[in-house]
Amino acid sequence: MTSKNRVWAVAACAALALAVTGCGGDDKKDDAKGGSNGGSSVESGANGVEKLEANEIAQKAKDAMVSAKSMTAKVDGVSEGQKTTAELAMDSEGNCQTDMTMGTMGGYSLVKIGNEAWVKPTGMMAQMMLESGAGKFKDKYVHGTTDHEKFKDIGEACDIKAIQKEATDSKDKKWTKGDVTEVDGKKAIAIKGTDNDGEPMTLYIATEGKPYPLKAEQQGKDKATILYSGWDEKVTPQKPAATETVEITAVEAAK
Repeated sequence: MTSKNRVWAVAACAALALAVTGCGGDDKKDDAKGGSNGGSSVESGANGVEKLEANEIAQKAKDAMVSAKSMTAKVDGVSEGQKTTAELAMDSEGNCQTDMTMGTMGGYSLVKIGNEAWVKPTGMMAQMMLESGAGKFKDKYVHGTTDHEKFKDIGEACDIKAIQKEATDSKDKKWTKGDVTEVDGKKAIAIKGTDNDGEPMTLYIATEGKPYPLKAEQQGKDKATILYSGWDEKVTPQKPAATETVEITAVEAAK
């Protein structure tokens, strides 16, 4: 992956990888308080996960996440030393809408419908993607498909199926059970552990309805808070108007 393409993947992946790769669990006992083996996922009402041991809670959350048809995430944190904020919504049909800023790197807006993608970069990201055409195509969405080099990495980072596979492949971790609390008015149980880089993190898992993650907090070098919502809700990206769009072939021809 070239450095120009890598920045797209870094920016997008930072928004979701924290909780996705953090939800590994297993059937082993741990030092968590509690320890009941009760509890099962239900569509509404109490699901009982707060009665389980910490690793069992993590496994329930992982199972729920992997089976989800869609999700929304709101990110506020730091990635590679850059202040990063993002809002993402994606589904299993290949639809996605994202707005992200990454400090001095600039940012982008992404609309993805199936294998088609429209990206409007700003700041340094515009320079990286548009190069000599950055001025000419300022404030335009660049349209292409996800098999094009410029769109491949960002398309994969906005693919819920790829994210779910990453969760499935993630290594099991040891978790410690925290307290029952609320996230945006929804009851949740906290579990504490580390991410794949060994940095401390806390996940908040819904105790009502399906045990989806509601929030993830990373307390290490790259601090981040991710709020999750919109599980299994319809995602309807708005295709940019033709007057706001330029084809990637036109951008390449302008170099």
